Amino acid sequence: MRILVTYDSHNEQVPKTAKMVAELLRRGNNEVDLVDLAQKEIDILVPYEKIVIGGALWFGKLDEWMRKYLIKNQTELLIKPTFLFIHAYVGTALFQSQLASTLPIEILSHALTFNLGMNVDTDELNPVEKIKWKVMHQKVETPIDDERVREFVSFVLR
Repeated sequence: MRILVTYDSHNEQVPKTAKMVAELLRRGNNEVDLVDLAQKEIDILVPYEKIVIGGALWFGKLDEWMRKYLIKNQTELLIKPTFLFIHAYVGTALFQSQLASTLPIEILSHALTFNLGMNVDTDELNPVEKIKWKVMHQKVETPIDDERVREFVSFVLR
């Protein structure tokens, strides 16, 4: 099976997860193309049987590149199995609410979406992000869990 795994994020966790997802998918004898959309945009999705897209939800907003990519390719994505892994530091209810305010309902209804958690080093935030973090941060931080990534991949392989 030919699978596309795409990603791009200012969050360093997304590329690491994308590489782990691609490696786990390859173990199942799948042909996997791993593409960093910051380096190369994939507009033709026809050769792929399944599409995996990774990004981050940061301060209530989905990565802008990811939102635009999903909307731009919506017609083709809606006819293929599509899987979104998103790093977010919020709990399930808030995660779903924030996605619903960002993406078209058609994509959310079609794609399997996983919150893979996010580890936040507040020392690396810029001053504005630090203020936002203090104001918005809830006690529901979801740390990244390799087992959750494997669970996500198991859904892709079904």
